[in-house]
Amino acid sequence: MNDTYRLVFRAEVLEGQHKAVVKKRLSQALKLSDAQAQQLFSGEAVVLKKATDAKTAARFQGLFKEAGAKLRVVPLGEVGNTGQPQ
Repeated sequence: MNDTYRLVFRAEVLEGQHKAVVKKRLSQALKLSDAQAQQLFSGEAVVLKKATDAKTAARFQGLFKEAGAKLRVVPLGEVGNTGQPQ
């Protein structure tokens, strides 16, 4: 099976997590600059990967969960023209 997914982050943190701490953890894990981290937590939906396989999607989702953030893994069949889940 050759499923493809889009990875979308909307600056959502898991319950009990502090946004600033999660931002710092993700910045370190993803090796982001301050500007990139700011963009990631802008509140707008940020597409991290436009099309990726299930293994990579699971790896990123695990990394975000460990940092205290929620990453949306959207099957490409469910994504509209705007890149947002329908």
